[in-house]
Amino acid sequence: RPRYFFPMNASERSWVLGCHLAALALLLRVPSANILGPLIVWLAGKHQRPTLDQQGRHILNFQITMTLIFALLWLVLRHVIPVDGVVHLLIRAWEIINLTLVIIAAVRVSHGQTFRYPLTLRFIPAPRAAAPVAPNSPPPPAT
Repeated sequence: RPRYFFPMNASERSWVLGCHLAALALLLRVPSANILGPLIVWLAGKHQRPTLDQQGRHILNFQITMTLIFALLWLVLRHVIPVDGVVHLLIRAWEIINLTLVIIAAVRVSHGQTFRYPLTLRFIPAPRAAAPVAPNSPPPPAT
């Protein structure tokens, strides 16, 4: 069994696959489309599909991380290396890495596995588990 394997039915697999592939909106050259695409899919299905909730958070964290890396790369290289060709080449390398990882993730999900993107900062943490309730205990007071 792969290290990151969560059982998914066909419907949940489709939603998780769609969330990964929605990051390809990056190809539209719309700023932050690589975040907005997965965000829409995640928000639409996270409450009914626990694997989508878990994977969607990770996808969004990765895409936010990649967007910050892009912004820093662009700002630093624009001022440090004034040669447009080098800046263009490094930004294209960043784009290829992002797209390659999204495609690898989509292939893994299509085979029923989940995928963990490398070097991802956690901006959207995992949800906290609900506190256990003792049997026959009264409901919490209303606020």
